[in-house]
Amino acid sequence: MTGADFTDFFAAEDKAAMDEGRGQPNGHDDATSWADPDMGVPGMHRRSPPQLPIEVFGPRWSDWIIEAAAAAACPTDYVMGPLVAAASALIGNSRWAQATAGWSEPPHLWIGAVGDSGNGKSPGADCLTREVLPEIERRMISDYPDRLQQWRAGVEYEKVIEEKWKSEVRDAQKRGAPAPLPPVTAAGPEPKSPRLRQHDVTIEKVAALLGTAAPKGLLIWRDELTGWIDGMTSYNDAGRAFWVEAYGGRPYRLERQKHPEAPKAPGTDRDRVFCGSRLWQHPARQDRGADARRR
Repeated sequence: MTGADFTDFFAAEDKAAMDEGRGQPNGHDDATSWADPDMGVPGMHRRSPPQLPIEVFGPRWSDWIIEAAAAAACPTDYVMGPLVAAASALIGNSRWAQATAGWSEPPHLWIGAVGDSGNGKSPGADCLTREVLPEIERRMISDYPDRLQQWRAGVEYEKVIEEKWKSEVRDAQKRGAPAPLPPVTAAGPEPKSPRLRQHDVTIEKVAALLGTAAPKGLLIWRDELTGWIDGMTSYNDAGRAFWVEAYGGRPYRLERQKHPEAPKAPGTDRDRVFCGSRLWQHPARQDRGADARRR
């Protein structure tokens, strides 16, 4: 057979197979060929999302959300989500909603922006994460250098007082007199630079920050939600349970053999963790005053 004959032969075989396949379900022979792809799968028959009730944010914030969404070329939902999540962290433990005398809930919001790639989830949050939150953080730390200097001066003053007391104790011992009581220290722990948000953090660090640098709460923000979830158990197998418990703002005392002194926060025991990401966002705190609870 010539080359042309071989070509005609295989073409005839292919045509016969196709004609035979048309009689099979889905137009193919299950034993010998692939099925035609179901093109309805990529679309997933999704319903359109409900329209954001932008009017509930008031005229000022409504205009800001609309303008920010237009600048980012994204739906207003992707601007609103990060904004509300950040607001929940800024309110933090200063206010809890109280339905009855024994039922109160923290303002913890876990918000995620869900959508296809390229829908504008990250750009919708950029106006907040690149401009608004950094400015808030800058104002939060404005008095930190002064407080740190005052603390250092207080520490040095207490060292002088302690040396004087030790000298008095030695003199009392020589005279056979009772030893004087030690001086009362007032400098306290070293102040830490205020924090508003974190991206990648361990449970131990969260506890330390909540006790020293984030008295109202801490915003956990990840542009990729999987980064936060995968990191939950990187250093502690119980890490995921901690984050779930933090949602309710309930007490959480952290003690480790490596760090025998448990991180503490002033006031009553309350968790305060708020989280966020591009697939979603929230703060928590270990304590609040009774007045804050009533409000």
